[in-house]
Amino acid sequence: MKKLLVVILYISAIVCPGNLFAEKLRLKGYGHVIIEDGKISLTINVYNGSGRRSNSLKVLVWATKVPYQDQIHGWILFEEEFDPLTNKEEIKINEITRDIKSNFPSGFFYITATLYEYKNGTYYCVDKREFGKGDFTRQSEKSKKSNEDDDEDELVPLTIKDCSCSKEYKPEKKCANAVDGNVETEWIAGGFAPQWIKLTLRDSHSISKISWVNNMSPEGQVSMDFSFYNEYGNLVSTKTEAYYGKNGQTNSATFSDLTNIRQIKVTVTKSPSWVSFKEIYVY
Repeated sequence: MKKLLVVILYISAIVCPGNLFAEKLRLKGYGHVIIEDGKISLTINVYNGSGRRSNSLKVLVWATKVPYQDQIHGWILFEEEFDPLTNKEEIKINEITRDIKSNFPSGFFYITATLYEYKNGTYYCVDKREFGKGDFTRQSEKSKKSNEDDDEDELVPLTIKDCSCSKEYKPEKKCANAVDGNVETEWIAGGFAPQWIKLTLRDSHSISKISWVNNMSPEGQVSMDFSFYNEYGNLVSTKTEAYYGKNGQTNSATFSDLTNIRQIKVTVTKSPSWVSFKEIYVY
């Protein structure tokens, strides 16, 4: 196993088109990330079930401010290269610890690990695992803030597995843009209300809040209906929200007693502009 120099920096894009063996050569197990005393520690397994000897492999771990973004939007925590694995061989990256550099931005970050395989002169992405949120807040800042926010809970957006919608203005304005973690992209229905977008969570969860970033012109009064469904597709609850919307503005709605929710349908019933969202977050 060859260990590379640890680097934390803002980086350029890395080719990641996926390959034929993505479902067999993978990051195995849940793994975990521990962030403590200025260090990050990772445990995760790499498994080769492809039925062949793999090529050289690389594991890359990075952090982003917004969930589900790729490494072009974030900072590399570390990367490691591995020799090829034989079929059914498994290696464990066990509690590899790295110092968090002093120039790394402070605050909360989302941690993602990606497995790459070397082929035809390029590293191809074969598997990705999201670890969730990590607190990189420096201890001195935590002490300073402790009296202010000891009672505050930091909400983490839930993973959205899939989405559908009433219509899409263009292929590049698809509904997936509203849940990709990037406010520079948007879903545009290409028509006035009523229009809807339906979100499917990766698992069933309790829902306490939904936030969204408006994409609209002109500004004006907006009405929305929220419909919540369980894992069997049964309607559990509904709620109507009305607000004055502006382009780029973030609005939120809070909920109580919503448990075991798998799907959320957001229907815009009134708007002065075409229905469109830059981003939707479910908590």
